[in-house]
Amino acid sequence: ELSSVEVKEFPLLLAVVYCSPFGDLDHFIQQLELCLLQLSRFGKPVIIGGDFNIHLNVNCNESNTLDYLFKSRGLYSLDSVVTSLNSWEYCVTIGDPVIADHSSVII
Repeated sequence: ELSSVEVKEFPLLLAVVYCSPFGDLDHFIQQLELCLLQLSRFGKPVIIGGDFNIHLNVNCNESNTLDYLFKSRGLYSLDSVVTSLNSWEYCVTIGDPVIADHSSVII
């Protein structure tokens, strides 16, 4: 699942992704690639957050495939947030859990 919005006040696209841990990962990657292609047509920086259900900090086939897809689109992972913003354009902090079982990433 992927939902996105365009922020008119800023040159920015925000997207949220969910990949079920029981879903077909190959299908998810294919669909994500199509979504990234559509987002790139706007020509604006992108921030993608959500739950990929893939440990991006573990060297495995799933994380390597996702990392390659991101980098091929000029995107870089900040924990579970992916962005095409220049690193000088944002500040990242970690927030206390509110309703989730993990801390939040605040950009």
